[in-house]
Amino acid sequence: MAGVSEALRLAAKDAHLLAHQAGTGVVYSRDGVGDIYPPDPAMYEDLIPPPFQEDQELPEPSLPH
Repeated sequence: MAGVSEALRLAAKDAHLLAHQAGTGVVYSRDGVGDIYPPDPAMYEDLIPPPFQEDQELPEPSLPH
């Protein structure tokens, strides 16, 4: 049962990220009443890499010897 809360937390983060990508809201249901909220960036910001900056140089790949 210890992993259940972590799985629910990750599912919520994924739902916020998908809603952001789709331009929709996140549906919450409590006591049988549903409501739609905008996705919260704090929920998914650690799931996506930072944007690539044009002025950054990519590192040279290291080839095996």
